[in-house]
Amino acid sequence: MKSIIIRGPLGVGKSTVAKMVAEKIGGVYISVDEVLDQNGLDKAVDGEGIPLVNFLKANEIIVLETKQASDEGKPVVVDGNFYHKEQIDHLVRLLGKDVMAFTFKASVETCIARDAARAKPYGENATRAVHMFVSAFDYGTVIDTEQQNVEESVKSVMDTLDSRLLAFFNRFPLLEKTLTVLNKANVPFAIGGSGCLFLLGNERLPDDVDIYLSNDRHDEADQLFGIMSFPYQSEQEEVRNSNVDGDHSIQLTSALILKIQGKHYDLALTPDVLSMRLEMEHAGQKVFLYPPEDVLLIKALLQRGQDVGKHDIEDIQNFMKIYPNLRMDYLEKRVLSLGAEERMRDIFRK
Repeated sequence: MKSIIIRGPLGVGKSTVAKMVAEKIGGVYISVDEVLDQNGLDKAVDGEGIPLVNFLKANEIIVLETKQASDEGKPVVVDGNFYHKEQIDHLVRLLGKDVMAFTFKASVETCIARDAARAKPYGENATRAVHMFVSAFDYGTVIDTEQQNVEESVKSVMDTLDSRLLAFFNRFPLLEKTLTVLNKANVPFAIGGSGCLFLLGNERLPDDVDIYLSNDRHDEADQLFGIMSFPYQSEQEEVRNSNVDGDHSIQLTSALILKIQGKHYDLALTPDVLSMRLEMEHAGQKVFLYPPEDVLLIKALLQRGQDVGKHDIEDIQNFMKIYPNLRMDYLEKRVLSLGAEERMRDIFRK
C-alpha cells in the first residue's frame, strides 16, 4: 500500500491537509509529533532540540504502525517537520516500496500568522527556528501553500497522486483492458521502461508500454488475448514480444537477454524481481511496476541515445534527481549478481 509523507515548517498547514488526505483515500493518519510525545522521545537537548536518534526511533515505531495499516489494506499519511534529512531518508528506506513525499512551503511570516491562530500556538521563535531548518532542503514534490487554503492544498496533493495514472491510461486506451485481463487470470506482470519511470515522477511521457511477464507465463498471457508472440533479436538484445490486439503501443515482454560488449545479461522477471515490484491502483485494477532500480539497470546496460530515439542516460539522471526512494542496496546486489560493475561505472553515484 502507498505511504505518503508530508513535511514542512510549523504553521504551513501540513497536519490539517494530511488528516484530510488520509480521510479521502481511506488511510491512516500518523503524526511524528504524536509518536515522539507518546513514546517519551520529545525531550529536547539544550541548544540542539530533539536529538536525531529520537527521530530515528520514532521512524521505527511509525513503520510498525504502517505495517499494521498495510495488513488491513490501508495506506498511511505521515506528517512531520522532518528538518533532519537523515530522518526522512531513514523513514523512506524503512517504508521500502511505494512512498510519495511532499514538501509544503510558505513564507516564515505566513507560518507565524497561521501558528498564532492555533488554539495552542508554538510561538514566533519556535516557528522561525523550525522554518529555517526545514527550508534547508526540499524533498519529493514541492507544494507552495502561501496562497492556498486547506482545500486547495488537499487538491494539490490529490492531483499529484492521481494525475500521472490518469495521463498514462488516457494515452494508452488499451492498457486498462490489458491489466484487467492479466489481474483476473492472476498472471504476474510489471510495467517497465519509461512508463514505470513516468508513473514514479519522470516528466517524459513514453510512446509505448512494456509489460514484463515471467518467462513461464507468456504462453498463458498470449492465449488470454488470442495472440502469438515472436522472438526479436538485435545486436544488443534478445527478447520475446507480443502485442495485445496487434497494437504496438502495448507490448508483452519476457525472456529479455542483453548482449553488451561480449557479455550476456539475463534480465528475466524472476520471483526475486517480482517481490520488489511497486503497486498502484487505477479504476479498481492493480497496477504493478517493475522495480525502478531494474528499469535504471537496463537503461544503464543499454546506454542508448537519440540516434535510436532513446534517452537512457538522461532518463537515469533525471529520475535520480526527483525520486528519493531508490533502494540502492538492492540495485548494488543486482549489479553484482549480473557481473555488470564495469559497465555501470559511476552512473549511479548520487
